[in-house]
Amino acid sequence: GASVILFDPIFQGLAISLMAGEVASLLLSRMTVPILFFMSESRKHRPLARFPEGSAG
Repeated sequence: GASVILFDPIFQGLAISLMAGEVASLLLSRMTVPILFFMSESRKHRPLARFPEGSAG
């Protein structure tokens, strides 16, 4: 979408910032979504911590 206005001298700065935002959001979502999914799934399979005998918890 922003490639159309990339060569317009008035809107070139806007086009560059739009394209950089699209690339940054793509890379960020490609990394954070799998990491968050892995963390939530590994939390499900972790045994619960138990308090030692005699401790008030």
